[in-house]
Amino acid sequence: MNPPCKREPCSTELPEVPNPEILVLSAGTQDDVSAISVNLEGTISFTERYTSSPALRSVLFIASASARNGSEFPRYAASKAGKSWHI
Repeated sequence: MNPPCKREPCSTELPEVPNPEILVLSAGTQDDVSAISVNLEGTISFTERYTSSPALRSVLFIASASARNGSEFPRYAASKAGKSWHI
């Protein structure tokens, strides 16, 4: 059983997935109101929910070129830049 994430209600919104091996995170919306919530907070919740799997081998965060030069959608660019760090 996966432990609940640190922020509610993500533990109730995300399904139980027994022993995921690969996580691919590509959430994205350009909607100004929900960009930070969906693109960044959604990625954090998803990651917290499933990275405790002992079978996990790989995590891929799909960001966007807008993370570096996007200006037409500032919240979208900021939310994608938040996913553009290296482990």
